[in-house]
This record gives sequence, C-alpha cells and structure tokens, in this order.
Amino acid sequence: MHDFPFLAAISGTQNLPPPFDETQAGERYAEWTARIQKHSDAAFATLNDNPTSNALLACLFGTTPFLTRLLLRHPEHYLQIAKDGPDKVMQQIATLLRNTPSPGIDADSLGKTLRDLRAQAALTIAIADISGHWTLQQVTRALSDFAQQILQCAIDGLLLIAGAAGEIELTDPKNPSDHCGYVLLGMGKLGAGELNYSSDVDLIALYDPDRCAYSGKRSLRDFQIRFTQKLVKLLQDFTEDGYVFRTDLRLRPDPAATPVALPIEAAETYYESVGKGWERAAMIKARPIAGDIAVGQAFLQHIRPFIWRKSLDFAAIHDV
Repeated sequence: MHDFPFLAAISGTQNLPPPFDETQAGERYAEWTARIQKHSDAAFATLNDNPTSNALLACLFGTTPFLTRLLLRHPEHYLQIAKDGPDKVMQQIATLLRNTPSPGIDADSLGKTLRDLRAQAALTIAIADISGHWTLQQVTRALSDFAQQILQCAIDGLLLIAGAAGEIELTDPKNPSDHCGYVLLGMGKLGAGELNYSSDVDLIALYDPDRCAYSGKRSLRDFQIRFTQKLVKLLQDFTEDGYVFRTDLRLRPDPAATPVALPIEAAETYYESVGKGWERAAMIKARPIAGDIAVGQAFLQHIRPFIWRKSLDFAAIHDV
C-alpha cells in the first residue's frame, strides 16, 4: 500500500479544470499507462487506481502538450510529487542545485543537470498551480526563487570550470561565488519575485575588478565578457533536453554600445551622469540574485541617490 499525501490534500476534483480535449486526454492517458506498466516502482500501480490522480492527469494530458511531454518522459517526477507534495519537491530541487557544482564538473553535464531540474520544477510548480494547492503569489514566488537558484548554480559551476582551467583563483571552492567579484542583478519580474511561466530573465552582469582574482592570459574585461556569454549559452541554448531560461541582458547601461558585463565603476558613473528616467524606474525592482551578492548590494546602495531622488526638476517630472 502506498500513501500519496498530496493527492489526499487535493482530493475531490472541484479544483481541477476539465481537460480541454477529452480525446487527446484519453490517448495520452493510454500512453501513460503503457509506460508505467514497464516501470519497476510498484507504487505506479496504486497511483493509477487513485481517482484524484486520474482527474489531475486527464486535465494535464488534455490541456497542455508541454506538461504532457514532461509527464511521459519522466513519470517518476509525477510519482515524487504525488508522494511528497510540491513544497517538499521544490526543496529537494533546491538542494540538488546547491550540490551540483563540484570539482571536475564540465559545461555539458552542468547544462544537462540544469535542464533536467528545470523540467522537474516546471512540472511541480504547474501541478501545484493547476490543483489549487498554491496561490498565485506562491506560484510566482516559486518560479522566481527557482530562477535565482538555477542562476546561482550556473555561476558556481562556470566558476569551478574557470578555476580548473587556471583562469581564476577561487577563495572557497565549496562556495565558488564567495568574493568572486561577479554578480547578476535580477531586473523586472525576476527582481520583484513575480516571474510567470513565459517570462524570460532580465539580468545585468557586473563585476568588481578589485575582488576578482583573475590569473588568465587575457584581460579581466575579456574574461568577464566571455564568462557572461558562456552563462547565457548555458541557459538558453536549445538541446534535446530543452532550455533553461531565455535571457535578456539589454537593461544594462547603453546596451548597444557596452559589453555584456560591466565594471561596477563604469555602471555607477553611467547612472550618476546620464541615467534616464526609465532606468531609474527599472532599478526600483533591481535585486542581486546570484554570484557575489555583496558586490550587488554595495552597487545598489551606491546608486541609491539616483534611484530615489530627493527632489525632482521639470525634466524628471516630464519623464514620469
């Protein structure tokens, strides 16, 4: 006998919308049944007899092709959600992301892990949402927290790879971002903790040259640019496992003329001298989300007078 506390918590189908396409729901459910019959975990048999599970699966199979693909590809993820519930599963995913960066990791294995965990998180959050288990605020917060965790994992992994290549000296290999000097500011919905399912992630990449222990052959500027390009590639390249997040770096100062990663001092000078009204408004939601958080906090504190002006002239009022 297998217990499914989450399914018990949402028992009764009053919270579950009916499948949009009942024919498709039936076809995909038959495919699901055929797949889990081959699975070694006996809990699947009990799961298939659970009316709440059947109603939930019908809703998913008959409404969303994306989640259907995830369910058929990774039925074990659904079983884990049924057993442990979305809250615990998301905690487990966060732990896996913290533990993924380790000595010897390479970009290919890092990218695959990020995509696998992205798929698991997408399924978990969607089920918590569709079942009514989470409120809208909990859903957007979970999406935002997961994005922050995955960005931190990606940065730590790339820092370990750079350290192994002799390009940088890590203060603490167990915490690669510590004193690395590189930080990502989350902007827009990410910065505000309001990501939705289709959101890309708006980022500004900054670095403090005085905190970067760079030992490579090229300039520190070139390293930081290439590091950011590798990060974007890791996140948004589409592979057989999908992608992680679409990434937008265009909210940085003068994006048409500046590199994808900027020194802190250059960014500070820009905002203090020629920062525009819309950039002031955008910075209200800015938040250091990954990398050397202390660098991001110091930067936002430094430009606080730009963000929150004590007085407004006619030009500033016109911008508003």
